[in-house]
Amino acid sequence: MFRNNKVNLVISIVLAIMLWAYVVGQVNPETQQKYEGIAIQITNENVLNNQGLAINDPGTLTVDVTITGTRRAVKKVKRSDIKATVNAAELSKGENNAEIKVSVPSGVSVEKQSQDSVSISVDELVTQTKSVSADFTGSKEKGTEIGKVTVDPKTVQVSGTRSQLDKIKTVDATVAASRIDTNGTSVKADLTPVNGKGNKVGYVTLSQKTASVSATREYTKTVDLNVNITGSVPSGYELESKDVPTQVTIKGPKSSVKKVTSLTAADVDLSSVKRSQTIKLSITLPSGVELADKDKNIGVKVVLKTVTTKTFVLSAGDVETTNVDSGLSADVSSAKFKVTVKGTSDTVDAMTAGDITLKADCDGLGEGKHKVTLKADTAKKVTSITVSPSRAAVTLENQ
Repeated sequence: MFRNNKVNLVISIVLAIMLWAYVVGQVNPETQQKYEGIAIQITNENVLNNQGLAINDPGTLTVDVTITGTRRAVKKVKRSDIKATVNAAELSKGENNAEIKVSVPSGVSVEKQSQDSVSISVDELVTQTKSVSADFTGSKEKGTEIGKVTVDPKTVQVSGTRSQLDKIKTVDATVAASRIDTNGTSVKADLTPVNGKGNKVGYVTLSQKTASVSATREYTKTVDLNVNITGSVPSGYELESKDVPTQVTIKGPKSSVKKVTSLTAADVDLSSVKRSQTIKLSITLPSGVELADKDKNIGVKVVLKTVTTKTFVLSAGDVETTNVDSGLSADVSSAKFKVTVKGTSDTVDAMTAGDITLKADCDGLGEGKHKVTLKADTAKKVTSITVSPSRAAVTLENQ
């Protein structure tokens, strides 16, 4: 009886496996598969451009797609087989609720998509001239730098909406630095419109896709730099600090940079400087030698502050008498004293009368009435401090 039950169990398992194999291999049941974040491509932009229109960058466009089909068919589908598109030829100026069309391989169908449309803004097509700059990528040989760079053409025409064109800082002609040698190299470089952060600006077209870039790998060297500062900042300003460079890095052929030990810049005159700035240096360079990239804009950094004055009125009670002989008492006659402080506006504007001390030095004076010179002082950093009248009437009496 026990043996029969065991045999029945084995037979049941075998039959179940056979049935599963038949369903999977022969019946091939329906199943589903979801793909998230399928990129939406915009097609036929040229049709829109021919109508004098262009697309404003809509950002990253994606859609989630669920497909259905037999297990075998669904299993064969790759993510790259699923295409989601928006037809630009169907768009018009303004805001568009553009239909998303999803295509999948034969044998499967779209069961569901997360959205049927996306918002796309279309505006007038504008063309502007943008400068082309060489952009050298990758590591550069230590002690060398790319120099004698020329780009042809220097400018290209870029078309798109005004919003897109306003994002473009330059059009980069990208070249691998490793391709440039010391004898000079000319290469064809792909052009890419980029913003101020170096990121590509999309949804624009260029009048040409490549440019010719010529350059030479040059040697660098850091040498002493002599800078002479002349003049004083104009009245009403105070020089808080100045940073004068003492070295500069140059580049050029090895034989040329080897001969250079120091350079001299043209004098820097501070007499007309009225704001904090970096004053670019004019440096005379030997033939064939340039400033290294990092020092192309080398200059003297000056920090100025506006000078202002402020007057405080102090009374006799604010005057401190010092060095009064033993046995005598001092009394300052009633009077008003004007204390004028001159200094940078951020310091002076924040000052109060409590920041000022007035002292009358009675050293060596005996009993009687005296005119004692006043000394005004402050712990604040100021250019000058004066008091008027400059002397106070002080009476010394026996106690």
